[in-house]
Amino acid sequence: MFSERCTEAVTAEKENGRHLIQTWHFQTNGEYGVIQACEIFPGIRIWMNDFHMHTMPHKHIENYRRIRFNYCFQGRCEVPLSDNRYVYVEKNVLSVDLNQPGDICYAPLGSYSGIEIEMNLYQTETDSQPLFQSVGIDFMEWEKRLQKTKGTFLGTASKVWMQKAERLAEHLKQGTGSLEEYRFWTLELVFPLWRGEAGKYLEIHYLSKGQRKVAELARARLTKDLKEHITVEQLAKELGVGSTSLKKYFECIYGIPISHYVREKRMEQAARLLETTQMSIAEVAFEAGYMNQGKFGEVFRKYTGATPLEYRRQKKEG
Repeated sequence: MFSERCTEAVTAEKENGRHLIQTWHFQTNGEYGVIQACEIFPGIRIWMNDFHMHTMPHKHIENYRRIRFNYCFQGRCEVPLSDNRYVYVEKNVLSVDLNQPGDICYAPLGSYSGIEIEMNLYQTETDSQPLFQSVGIDFMEWEKRLQKTKGTFLGTASKVWMQKAERLAEHLKQGTGSLEEYRFWTLELVFPLWRGEAGKYLEIHYLSKGQRKVAELARARLTKDLKEHITVEQLAKELGVGSTSLKKYFECIYGIPISHYVREKRMEQAARLLETTQMSIAEVAFEAGYMNQGKFGEVFRKYTGATPLEYRRQKKEG
């Protein structure tokens, strides 16, 4: 169901002899992820995702016909559309989607934490779902609504809805709910979505496959050698696009301006070098793209809350 990269499956709780919560651990290329999942009805699953990885394989499903609800707590994730365009879900954004995920689930920033609810419409069409039907939720009608918007809805969640999503996620992680409670908590999230009362509609900014590729090439070029300083104008010229377009594509995927992204990567590298090497502060600054050690220290402190020396000392002391 989740990936060939699954390295472990454990049962967090059992009810009436059935596995209620299952946990999948993923690991590849030094990155890792965890999923806690529960099937609350035949064809209706909920799960909590906590990925610290950029990509994870996703098994293709034949005759895909599902509604997926995805709410992001932290990070960003990509939602591919049926017309080869892409949208991106970020913190406090929820999506309701008919489109099958691609072969690779992609988190542009290398981390994503969120909760998902999935309805298999073939099963909900044939199996009785009295809990949802009793409050007027019609999954077939919902499917028709989404088809009018290319299969995707994006919105920002209300504070009340967000708090309920956080409660469900925490119980999934801890395995502390009963099956009846998981069903009720899920209904609390799905019902306001059905009624259009979960939050505010969010204008969707799409990227084509070509625009997405430009942004990815820009990221690879910028992070290939963090000592190098390249302007947006130079990079745009290399990639054959306008600088304004490049900035727009990049921020759409990564959620922050190019300059902020590069600064974060430089600080991540500096922190890694301070923790794992005996390089001097001046050498670390140089490797992170700073000729001025004082400027480096100022930026590093803003990023970590500590000076380079303090950071190294804290890591040594554990």
